Amino acid sequence: PKYLNIWNWTKDGRDVILEYFKYRQEIGGRPNKRGKRIKWSDSSVSSSYRRIRAHFNFIAENVDGFPPQLLNNLPIKKTKIITETFTSMEMNLILQFMDANKENPRWTWFFPMFKVLLETGMRVSEICSMKIRNVDIDDRKCKIVGKGKKEGWVYFKSNALWEIIQKQIYDDKNNIRTDTDYIFWSTYNQKQNGKWYKVENKSNPISPNGLSAKTKKMFRELRLNEKLSTHATRRYFITEMLKKTDGNIPLVAQLVGQNSWDVVRLYTKNVVDNSKELNVGLFD
Repeated sequence: PKYLNIWNWTKDGRDVILEYFKYRQEIGGRPNKRGKRIKWSDSSVSSSYRRIRAHFNFIAENVDGFPPQLLNNLPIKKTKIITETFTSMEMNLILQFMDANKENPRWTWFFPMFKVLLETGMRVSEICSMKIRNVDIDDRKCKIVGKGKKEGWVYFKSNALWEIIQKQIYDDKNNIRTDTDYIFWSTYNQKQNGKWYKVENKSNPISPNGLSAKTKKMFRELRLNEKLSTHATRRYFITEMLKKTDGNIPLVAQLVGQNSWDVVRLYTKNVVDNSKELNVGLFD
């Protein structure tokens, strides 16, 4: 309780934080419903450390006399950022699957969203929360709210992509929808007595968990890499856009709403210029 006083952190706060993280990893947090303590991974510690460190830097900027960078440079293990995404074979399997099932009621609500994810690199939370009133029809873009409530723009410049968005924001009479706030509202098809029925709730968006679960279901049917998740669409977009823009890291970082170029720069290791000779050529 004494650490509710911020000034006590200036004495041994660094040791307290390290002891806290050690406890979380070796003992775990509060017991869940089954009485089991969940132990933190290195990535959980790293993520928590970034937030706590930022909070104390905020205090230093707003409280006179509080030491700056109090918790900076703690010996916290850095976690590797995953940059692997779909192989060309996996992507061809996905495209083949979507084409074969484009009329299948099981997938009709899902495919448009998955295509938008691939073409824009949006996070799942961002696409689910997109609102019609934030669409700029003239410039084919939509304002989105990303991590840290940071606002940005997502662009629908390709005709195929814009066609998907138009189908969502216009009704049957070609008027802009007023019956829902969301571009992708809650909808799915349910089979009863051998017939399919559409279930909709236009007051709510499609949930991120529902979208992620459907993605994993498609991956399982295609027997893709079990480590792949919906986030792989974002990685795929970054990698492909780096190829298309000749490695324009600042532009790609802006498109995916990354404050730091460093994260996007990690993806350049996956980008190979196909115009270069990549084999010795002894047997050509």
